[in-house]
Amino acid sequence: LTQSEIRAAPMELKVTGLAGDVICVVNISDRSLERVSDLKEEICRVSKISPKLQKLLLGDAILQNCDRLQEVLKSSEAEIQLIRFDKWSEEVTRDWKRLRKASQAVRNDRDLVMACMDASEGEAIKFAGEDVRADREIMLAAMKFDRSLCRYARGDLHTDRTFLLAALDNTGFFPRFSGWLRWQASPELCADYDFLLKMLAKDGASFRVVQEDLRSNPTLATVAIQNSPAAFRFAGDALRGNPTVAGLAAKLDPLNLEFVAENLKADRAFVLEALEVRTLGGYSNSILKHLPLPLRSDLEVVSKALAYISPYFLSKELEYVSSELRNHPEIRKLHPYGPYGHRGAEPVRCRPATSKRTAKKEEDDMSQLHLSQEARNYLMHADYATQQLPSFWSELVKIDPMALRCLSEDARQNRQLVMTAVKKCGLALQYASAELKEDREVVKVALKESSWAYDYIPESLRLDREIAVLAFRLHRMKLPKQLLNDKDAVVAAAEIAARRAENPGELSKLSKKKLNRMSI
Repeated sequence: LTQSEIRAAPMELKVTGLAGDVICVVNISDRSLERVSDLKEEICRVSKISPKLQKLLLGDAILQNCDRLQEVLKSSEAEIQLIRFDKWSEEVTRDWKRLRKASQAVRNDRDLVMACMDASEGEAIKFAGEDVRADREIMLAAMKFDRSLCRYARGDLHTDRTFLLAALDNTGFFPRFSGWLRWQASPELCADYDFLLKMLAKDGASFRVVQEDLRSNPTLATVAIQNSPAAFRFAGDALRGNPTVAGLAAKLDPLNLEFVAENLKADRAFVLEALEVRTLGGYSNSILKHLPLPLRSDLEVVSKALAYISPYFLSKELEYVSSELRNHPEIRKLHPYGPYGHRGAEPVRCRPATSKRTAKKEEDDMSQLHLSQEARNYLMHADYATQQLPSFWSELVKIDPMALRCLSEDARQNRQLVMTAVKKCGLALQYASAELKEDREVVKVALKESSWAYDYIPESLRLDREIAVLAFRLHRMKLPKQLLNDKDAVVAAAEIAARRAENPGELSKLSKKKLNRMSI
């Protein structure tokens, strides 16, 4: 029957039970009945059986809610069997978490799991059966709520092209969750140009599994490199000598100079153009190592390459610079401490080392201070007179506030210096002088920065109402027992506790006995 004939014909649909008894007769000539879900609503109106508890069978086939009536009904007189769900199905419709303990048949019910999606925000897929997890439509419905639910996909969905393309359209899915989909196991997908074009735009690192002949395709390589510059290392030999593709890869990541063709490595203009745009920095891997010797003797090339290297690895990178250029003033300026000491200067030690053993012991003593490497170098290469200067103290504390422990007693009594230190690290309060530990402003600043500063506050200030309430508000420190009789301190702490519980009316309900028992 055509669609117009079905709508025109006065069709009466007989709905029977498994025993053959007639439950109801439904007139489906109404145009509003287009899908099986509409038919279930009509059966509910006549027989009072909830649509959620209905399962309709036409012959041996189970009718799905999304099926169109005009496609499943072949004659004007049809008979459909109605099966009511078991108790588990009814419980699952009320509470989707009951799906976890339901039978395998209930967990594999497609319509039931789909009906739980909105209520569970996709979480029902975790308890669904294997057959349902292999259903494309249900998995995509779950992933709309939570993209990470793709890890529950089963069957052939990992290599289903339609499913993967739909996942690609899901914003933010790739590359964070792409590792859970094992599409790389499909040789057909690894050779599918249109699919790879969309996949590499989202996950350029997948260029490593592309079929060998497609790795020399400029379009695919460009898309992959724009998403993930490191993908260039998997490009074919033809592209490694392509100035356009290789130039793009080298501009986005200068470490790709290792993989470009030899003729491009020797091209000074190509290398300078790659090092021109400072997109990244702090590299630990070498750039100069892979360049030819003439370029390692070029001041401009070496200066730009060293600008990408982390300060901690500059000394190692300088090994690849030509010997005549290594001591050039411009190169020595690039090293924060210079290859010979602090800021390119010869090292000046506090006490002259008389032997290698003495020098090693001095370095070991410095390493036991648990300071940053920069602060240790700053101390090691400063003489005694320099270490007594307030400007030296200020610079050292800015580098590492814990260096306050290495300074003289005069420095520890300097209020401005101690204030600078505790602003950066409240734990530095332990190295302040006894007088400054009694300073309320210094203690407040240290306490705001770190809860550990409370351990170094003198007992006299711990009993101060303002300090005690500040410690409770910032770090939930208990009020000292001596302040539990201080009404103002206890009430202030109770107000903070009430606000923390987001119930301002709680304070009025607290009795004096409860206040005394509060863990404050």
